[in-house]
Amino acid sequence: MAARNTGNRVTSKIVNGDETVSYYRSIHEVTTHDDINLIMIRKTPVNREALAPVMLVHGLGQNRYSWTLSQRSFENYLVANGYETFNIELRGHGLSRANGSIYPETFETYLTADMPAFVNAVSRLTNGRKIFYIGHSLGGSIAYCVGAALQDSLAGIISIGGPFNMARGNRLLKALAHAGVAFGRLNPIPHRQPDVFYIDAIGIAAAFGLSVLDHRWYRIPLQVWYPESMEREILSERILKGFDRTSFNVVKFFL
Repeated sequence: MAARNTGNRVTSKIVNGDETVSYYRSIHEVTTHDDINLIMIRKTPVNREALAPVMLVHGLGQNRYSWTLSQRSFENYLVANGYETFNIELRGHGLSRANGSIYPETFETYLTADMPAFVNAVSRLTNGRKIFYIGHSLGGSIAYCVGAALQDSLAGIISIGGPFNMARGNRLLKALAHAGVAFGRLNPIPHRQPDVFYIDAIGIAAAFGLSVLDHRWYRIPLQVWYPESMEREILSERILKGFDRTSFNVVKFFL
């Protein structure tokens, strides 16, 4: 489970609006026990000792852009406040997919292979410092499952929208989930299914439909964000860059 540094340079980027921050940026390749090479981006504050390492774990079918965009960046905000960040991409997502990683066979693959490799790599790079884990959606669900096993390496866990009970209070989403499960059981050829779920294609369609989906009168209960809660250009970038692909099996698991 080795980590390989592929470069280190000083970069200056936007935190929010006109506020910027300078940091050292490096890309690291992390190898899992099943020989899958994953990617994480490390950002270290310039001219100061980092307060603590923070590992950022994206959501279902998402990627590193969950945490950083060109006009607003939570990742850069953390660095500006003295933290060292490790923006990871799980197998089959973003730079990890571009680096040749396959899609996970099951949700458990994240727990037994990806997360131990990332945590061990971050721990080595920071000389054993305790890590703060921040996970969104899928990343939060993973934290619920690995927190106890990895607690010796963790300083704390923050889960943002970790779906412990998906569709609670949302009858339409629950009905769609039940329909999807029923269809899967009725499938006469259960082993013939796609390997990939193209959430990025959904993102492209959503970006073209923002005049409807992001309108304050939009009330169909399948919202991924609250309408008009952010600037339209930032929302559009988030959808086009941050919506990625994931394993069809992982989507079935959550259904």
